[in-house]
Amino acid sequence: MMSVAKKSQLYLTDEDQTIDINNLVIQYGKANIELDGIYEIVIPAGTKSKDQTTMKGVCGFVIPIRGKACFTLCGYKYELEPGMILHAGSGMDLEKEVIGDSEWRYILMHYKIPGSEEVKLALESTHYMVKIPQVNMVEIQKLLQRLLVNQKSSSVDSTIKNKALLYLFIDLVLQSARQSTIGEEEERIQYIVDYIHNNLDKNIAITELAEKIGMNSKKFYYLFLKTIGICPKKYITKCRIKYAKELLIKEQYTIIDVANMTGYEDVFHFSRMFKKATGVAPSKFRETIEKNPW
Repeated sequence: MMSVAKKSQLYLTDEDQTIDINNLVIQYGKANIELDGIYEIVIPAGTKSKDQTTMKGVCGFVIPIRGKACFTLCGYKYELEPGMILHAGSGMDLEKEVIGDSEWRYILMHYKIPGSEEVKLALESTHYMVKIPQVNMVEIQKLLQRLLVNQKSSSVDSTIKNKALLYLFIDLVLQSARQSTIGEEEERIQYIVDYIHNNLDKNIAITELAEKIGMNSKKFYYLFLKTIGICPKKYITKCRIKYAKELLIKEQYTIIDVANMTGYEDVFHFSRMFKKATGVAPSKFRETIEKNPW
């Protein structure tokens, strides 16, 4: 089954699972990584390559410079262009296709992971793509140019410098990954907030909201609370009561109408919830407003 990786998300090899950034940071922290080679590659427009595998024994980063290309890793389709960086593991099924009329120019960086087999396996079996903010991309481009220059040097110092530059590069990629994930989570929660406001007349289940943005209920609850400041259920109630107040001010709606329009099928349940939130029953609230509309 083919899966398309969104630009602002990172994917594991397991379908529809986003990668745990914190775990990735830990794995890189444990790893003793070394630069294995860095190359600037140009591929003509229209080129297609199938039934390939990534190089065994190393992991790699693909950093686009010009043009667009589609890389398919283990069934996951990544559309690459400048501002994106792709990570590929060792010995992975690979297909490549240059998109459009322009040549495809990119930098390929290989690194190896001597030492712990557990850490090595974790990184070699992971593929992901990161959208890089412009400010980070400028720094990354500088690091890549220094790595390309240092690779031509035969001095003893170049090995140490390359290792330091490689770690700086990975740090910038991970920073970008975290920023992308946070941004996307906020966008998804905002989508749910808008959905709630547009559907206050419906019986909204928390599990339904979580499913709409592809999260389990536990993660959705945590992100909503973190982003909005209150839990989803309380937020829905708060919005319903606020809307109910607006409707009660209008004389054309009965209490039953207002209950139905704010998602309460039972008018008595609506009255209890309204009184709990405001301190007065809906009828008393309307009476007070009529006496003192200001």
